[in-house]
Amino acid sequence: MIKFITPNYNYQQKFNEMRDESRSIGEDVSLYGLDSIEKHEALKQYPEYIPNSVYWILDQESDKLIGVVIIRHRLRDENDKNGHIFLIIRPNKRNMGYGTLAINFAITKCEELGIQNPTLETQSENINAIRMLENSGCVKTQSYDENGYKKQTYCPRKF
Repeated sequence: MIKFITPNYNYQQKFNEMRDESRSIGEDVSLYGLDSIEKHEALKQYPEYIPNSVYWILDQESDKLIGVVIIRHRLRDENDKNGHIFLIIRPNKRNMGYGTLAINFAITKCEELGIQNPTLETQSENINAIRMLENSGCVKTQSYDENGYKKQTYCPRKF
């Protein structure tokens, strides 16, 4: 059974294991202030901090973290009603439906938070992520190049 939990010290070591597994294939979840609970909390002190909600995805049967969901409550100024959903699934748990569950959870949370137009992004060559987004009812709204990477933006169909 899957449970979405807020970061807490009881699971910090399990998060570190997931983080290290992601780093071993060249991904770095610490880019989003997720290296530790302290680091994430410290970011809130900066004036440019954008409020967000962070959830760790817990597989209760194995008692392991299998992913992270971050919902940015806005993109720009305080009146902005657009948000962004960031998602990472542990490498050895991909293509098992967890991403689709996480996106659906994030979409529900966006509705509860009053976020009117959340977006998700992926690199154009990440076929598995594109399939996950489309299976979750997201539609491509934009393709662009950023720093030599081809990217695509998606929006949940509900919005």
